Amino acid sequence: MGHVDASALLQELLEVSGQVETATILARGGELVASTETGAGAAALAGSVHRLSTSANAATSPTDEHLVQLQVTLDDACVFLAQDADHVVGCVTVAHPTAGLVFYDLKTTLRRLAGEHDELVPKPRAWDGGAESGEEST
Repeated sequence: MGHVDASALLQELLEVSGQVETATILARGGELVASTETGAGAAALAGSVHRLSTSANAATSPTDEHLVQLQVTLDDACVFLAQDADHVVGCVTVAHPTAGLVFYDLKTTLRRLAGEHDELVPKPRAWDGGAESGEEST
């Protein structure tokens, strides 16, 4: 799979999601990968997203469950993040966004960053109640 341009992915995110005002991609260790902001604004956004991700991960239960997504609602905006094993994508939106659409767009950005294409990502199958996970039902 070829190199994925993280900055281009963020520009596409802004184009497809009119609710997203600014966004950033971080490596899980907090290193800035790409941002729609520049200079001090990029560093501030990256630092805020990293602190939020780190704090939320620390607050999860001691089970094997991992934080996948998070929404913080403020008076005049919302902060969202979605993460996988390698990256965190965070954004600031307008007030009262359609949260499901924002999360979908962030997760799509993560999949594309990982080199996956939407048409290649398997769609979840409904559980029929009879087969165990991974087994075909007959």
